[in-house]
Amino acid sequence: MALLNLPARVLILIAAALGLTAASVALPPEPNPIPVHWQLDLDVGPLRVASVETPGQGPMLYYFLTYTVTNNTDQDILLAPSFELATETGTNVVAGQGVPAVVTQTILDRLDNPLLNDQVGMIGVLRRGEAYARDGLVVWPVRDNEADEARVYMAGFSGETTRIEVIDRESGDPRDVVLRKTLMAVHEIPGHVDGRGNAPIERVVNRWIMR
Repeated sequence: MALLNLPARVLILIAAALGLTAASVALPPEPNPIPVHWQLDLDVGPLRVASVETPGQGPMLYYFLTYTVTNNTDQDILLAPSFELATETGTNVVAGQGVPAVVTQTILDRLDNPLLNDQVGMIGVLRRGEAYARDGLVVWPVRDNEADEARVYMAGFSGETTRIEVIDRESGDPRDVVLRKTLMAVHEIPGHVDGRGNAPIERVVNRWIMR
């Protein structure tokens, strides 16, 4: 499954390095170029780092971003978004995991936007129209201060899925895996994340993938 997180061009380079032909490597499928299922409009703000006093730990670093989601489809949609942040060093964290509620509230207070919701507040039926757009906050703990790249995977904003067959590592038997259309945002982090202040982290890639 780890290979499914890599862009197709990276997989091709790996295949070339291993002396494999393109035909011998199963590349992950790409999303349909023209959406054939419902898809919400997503406006994602920059990834930033905050230092927040954390109970029992003192000041700790957290990644966070804000986003706005709007339902311009022809139906109301049950919104249940999920966010993951992965680094090139192998760290993979689900948003909210290891983030005390007081940390989320501290960042909400700093942003001073009364319309901004935490992760729980974003869940629910999203009605059609810009008047019902919602603003959300997502927070992750910084687990690796020296990571050079942070990838954010955002799912739950499209109804497009596809099913592929993979080989189970333990049993060796084939099994089906469902991939969901996911927005991937790749960020480059020059130097350490501490000491950046509130400066946005540069986003170098922002595209839909199947994951």
